[in-house]
Amino acid sequence: MAAVAGVLEALVLLPVPGLVPQLPDDVPVAELTVGDARLIPSTDAVRAQCEVAEGSSDKVAGFRELTHGLADWAEKLSRRWTVLYVHCEFWAGDGTHAAIAWSQGSVVFGPRFTRTPNEPPEPPYEAADRPAMAINAALRALGVRAEPPADEFATIGLDRHRWTAEWAEP
Repeated sequence: MAAVAGVLEALVLLPVPGLVPQLPDDVPVAELTVGDARLIPSTDAVRAQCEVAEGSSDKVAGFRELTHGLADWAEKLSRRWTVLYVHCEFWAGDGTHAAIAWSQGSVVFGPRFTRTPNEPPEPPYEAADRPAMAINAALRALGVRAEPPADEFATIGLDRHRWTAEWAEP
């Protein structure tokens, strides 16, 4: 990742072979650079819509931002997609990643929490180098292959914008 500030919170949708992917209505969806992968930015509006529909704004244990409402919606979306929740924060090259993925209604990766090794991690976060950061590890586990010199994060196009709201812009 570039050594600049940024916060990304989103759902990454990866197509499931043999299923016709259906995109949800009334939420921003951005194309990613690998296959038919898509990204739903977790904007305030998306979060509010999920929390009202799913009935919960409580945080999922260990996560700084993931609510039960958003997690429940991601689990439902995973009936037609593999869904990866990503949250990362970076400032001057240091930062954190959190990731969890669902497929067919079940957790298939994580949850995993990592931070760059320049600062001591606080539980549940663990120190990790760039290839082992949670989002890279999740994407790799879900079949995304890095195209060196880029890591999985950059290969799929998550480095296109630094801030969640930028993903929602037309």
